[in-house]
Amino acid sequence: MKSIRSHILKAVTAVIALVLVTGSLAACRQEKKDYATGYPIEVKKHDRNVLDKWDIWKRQEKGVTFLQISCRGEKEEPMDDLLFWVYDTPEEAKYAYDNYYESTKKYTSGKYWQEDKNWFIGEEPGVCDATVIWMVCLEENVIITGDIDVWSAWSENVSDGVQTDPPADDPGDSELKEYVIKNSSKIKDYVINKILEG
Repeated sequence: MKSIRSHILKAVTAVIALVLVTGSLAACRQEKKDYATGYPIEVKKHDRNVLDKWDIWKRQEKGVTFLQISCRGEKEEPMDDLLFWVYDTPEEAKYAYDNYYESTKKYTSGKYWQEDKNWFIGEEPGVCDATVIWMVCLEENVIITGDIDVWSAWSENVSDGVQTDPPADDPGDSELKEYVIKNSSKIKDYVINKILEG
């Protein structure tokens, strides 16, 4: 008799656990939002002047759709100097971030490289007419980027036929770097909940 009760109790417990797990998975599926693919414009199209200053461009690379968001209005605060890439999932954003990390690290001379667990700073690859030191930060499904320092590769930086670099080993806008590091979660929330809902 005790054995039958024990088996019934175990079976009921297993059913309850299965219902809870299934309910949690269903809730997770319902919470997932297709931020990029579901945004109501076509790929290669722009949604201009969102909240009177943000430009949202729906892009696609290697079959992955994402949104590129930049400020087209007056630059009034540090966030306005940043560019954002929004993906549907954190996994898609991490894959893109890892690719940017690898290509930037290969391209960067040692003195400009800095990194931590979810951000790095280095020379942006593929820029021909300038040297751009950029910061790239991953926050869930959003990649936050900003130019820490920029200088021209044209004649104004050439002295006696020799290209000159900026004098500092630690590039540029340390305020922007600190702003991103301290506020990356709030920045991501603003992009998702304000700009995309705007």
